[in-house]
Amino acid sequence: MSEIALDLNKYIEFEKSVQLVLEALLHHTQVSRIYIFENVDNGLACSNTFEVCNTGVEPQISNLSYLPYEMVPYWETTLREKGIIFSENISELPASVREILEPQEIKSILVYPIYVNGENFGFIGFDECTVHKHWKKSELELLRAVSGIIGNAYEREVVRKSLVLKNEELKKINSELDNFVYSISHDLRSPLLSIKGILNLVFKTSDLDEKSSGLLRTAENSVNRLDETIQEILDYSRNSRLGISNELVDLHKMVTDICTDLKYAVPRNFIFKYALSEDTFSVNTDRSRLNTVLKNIIGNSVKYLRKDIDNPNVEIESRFEGDNLVISIRDNGEGIATDSLPKVFDMFYRASKSSSGSGLGLYICKEIIQKMQGQIHLDSVFQNGTTVNIRIPISNNQQL
Repeated sequence: MSEIALDLNKYIEFEKSVQLVLEALLHHTQVSRIYIFENVDNGLACSNTFEVCNTGVEPQISNLSYLPYEMVPYWETTLREKGIIFSENISELPASVREILEPQEIKSILVYPIYVNGENFGFIGFDECTVHKHWKKSELELLRAVSGIIGNAYEREVVRKSLVLKNEELKKINSELDNFVYSISHDLRSPLLSIKGILNLVFKTSDLDEKSSGLLRTAENSVNRLDETIQEILDYSRNSRLGISNELVDLHKMVTDICTDLKYAVPRNFIFKYALSEDTFSVNTDRSRLNTVLKNIIGNSVKYLRKDIDNPNVEIESRFEGDNLVISIRDNGEGIATDSLPKVFDMFYRASKSSSGSGLGLYICKEIIQKMQGQIHLDSVFQNGTTVNIRIPISNNQQL
């Protein structure tokens, strides 16, 4: 029993484990044949799925691939009511049973049901084809216990197959959803870009009165916000669908380019500060993902700056700590209230009342950093600024 229990708990193929167990049982009992039948068609029939035979005994598995229980009602009824079919001389069994057993040259038989989740799943049988075998009580109890152990193994396998099937279904659903989101986002963004282009032409070529100009600027702001939301959805979809693609990245250029693009959206007194360590100028990482994260976080520092102070600023620092690239982004902006800090990385959560975003930005940053096997942490004091620390493992870093 110990050997069988251990064999069935080994992380090898289930079918191989069961076959090895039946071979060990055959060696122990020295019977002619051991087999397992599994119920099919919602329990209306059974099929021989495993079999081991002693020397000189003809295998029967190919002849017993489908047996309706209605052919032998005695079999199902006896297993259900008595939990055993046992005969040291099959001549004592009903004629309907002997018609199936005698062509197999069976003289003595022992069968126990196999239960999975409390339901009859099939049965395990022991045939003796050479003599009318006498079974000791201890042998019967041993084999009853063994049938229970095998039933437990089947139960685990049923659960495992169910989990595998559900995981495959989830992967398929997620893949279809990602493709849907990606396709819809692209289809939505195309007309938005056309609208933005038309608005720019109107502003450049038309002599608009103040009211009309204000209305069109409002429309432009709405279009920009929607475009940002769609871009965030696309970033999330790409992060979910695509694997990590590392390459040499000029971090200094990436940061300064982001800040250059943002400087037209900030007051003249806003200052971008750089404290990038020279050994981090060239890093081996995923360019697209890192750029998305930095654009989002530096962009938040600009979006939530304090207009009531003389020196609004953001400082971007980088350094290596072992094999990790650490990037810190500090600002002296609005900050985040203490009760909002635990939720800032939640999907659709917006910590600031002045926020006009979708609440996806920091959530996407967290998902991206986790995909890169890194960490992101945010500290903030309301009306005193925010610090975001990013830690990304960098393998085989090279210098330009």
